[in-house]
Amino acid sequence: MSALRPSTIFTSAMLATAMLVGACLPASAQALDSATGNNALIRQNDLQILQNRVQRQQYQQQQQQYRA
Repeated sequence: MSALRPSTIFTSAMLATAMLVGACLPASAQALDSATGNNALIRQNDLQILQNRVQRQQYQQQQQQYRA
């Protein structure tokens, strides 16, 4: 097994830090409800799911780049 490059370790550490910081921040947003024209508060859980999905995809893309 080859040793991990310092840049790989650094990137993994930065990604882990970003994920921890993101998990601690409150997630809320306003969105326009086109059916009623009123602003509706998007549920915090939905935003957290989306954020986790994006972070997971970014992590997987980085892993593919390092394996190539």
